[in-house]
Amino acid sequence: MRPIGTMAREAASSLFPGYFAMVMATGVIAIQANKLGFAGAAKTLVIVGAITYLILWALTIARIAVFGRKIVSDFRSFAKGPAFFTTSAATTVLAKALLLILNQTLLAQALWIFAWCIWGFLMYAFALNLFTSADKPSLQQSISGVWLIIPVATQSLSILTGMLSPFFPNHALLMLVSLSLYMLGCALYLIVIAAVIYRLAFSPLEPQDLKPAYWVCMGAAAISTLAGVELCKRVDIWPLPFEPLPALQGFAMFFWVVATAWIPLLMGLGLWRHIVRKVPFVYEPQYWSMIFPLAMYAICTGGISEIFRLTALGSISLTFLCIAAAGWSLALIGLLKGIVIYAVPARSQAAPETQQGIVQ
Repeated sequence: MRPIGTMAREAASSLFPGYFAMVMATGVIAIQANKLGFAGAAKTLVIVGAITYLILWALTIARIAVFGRKIVSDFRSFAKGPAFFTTSAATTVLAKALLLILNQTLLAQALWIFAWCIWGFLMYAFALNLFTSADKPSLQQSISGVWLIIPVATQSLSILTGMLSPFFPNHALLMLVSLSLYMLGCALYLIVIAAVIYRLAFSPLEPQDLKPAYWVCMGAAAISTLAGVELCKRVDIWPLPFEPLPALQGFAMFFWVVATAWIPLLMGLGLWRHIVRKVPFVYEPQYWSMIFPLAMYAICTGGISEIFRLTALGSISLTFLCIAAAGWSLALIGLLKGIVIYAVPARSQAAPETQQGIVQ
């Protein structure tokens, strides 16, 4: 058995910055499960998500303290840098889960403030690095589905801001902030998705390039749908000199259609990767970035069903929640199996590739 200290040090050294997607996936599944009446499962998932969040932050802080150069190198990387936005998105998703499921208003507000700090720093630090970097890789080497985490983090902050607005005296101002974040998130999605599609269409695509994080192409549209839905629910407490509801309903439906259209294509690309090109199914951290969009599609479809009174969509929402929950369970088994293999030296030597996939 490897010493725990050695394992923690090695995990911190090579921690994949997008691992916070595990908290995102867990939180979204919990929120929708609670909405559909599975309160016990939802509370358990919130606790699991909170523990995971604390562990990941402990490893991140240790990495900053001991391996500062590595984390700076990852952040400055055009390929890995956007994955850091999962820290902001995970913080807002966990806050929403604590608010809706455990009624922890003060804790949710504290996480909201923390999320603002993370999002603001990451947004402008990453943009400055992006624009001023002297060594810029090609589009093929840098752009991937991970970049869609940037609009995801923005829309998630918009949703939480709107949800918390009634708890503050000047809730109308917070709703305006929520709307502004929503519009910014929509703009970021359209900009980034154009680059991603250009990369997929006009650059050579190898099976190893097609990581599960490409599902965020759908997930970013799904959370944009949900952000629009949440704004639609709160127009009554929002004094504006114009009527925003029709435009918000149009935006919500637009992004839901886009998210829906992505699903068959992403499934086809997955079949091409694993069936045609025979890439084996092996656990990797980016699978959490695939589970999150599936869960987000479930919750945003439920939202569309509510605001447009399309009851037939309820079964689609439940189906995708079940798929996301099954994927979450399989990913967790893969993670735990990888940890066990890594922890026992005699077994870890037989499967080095699995050992490497735990944190990278």
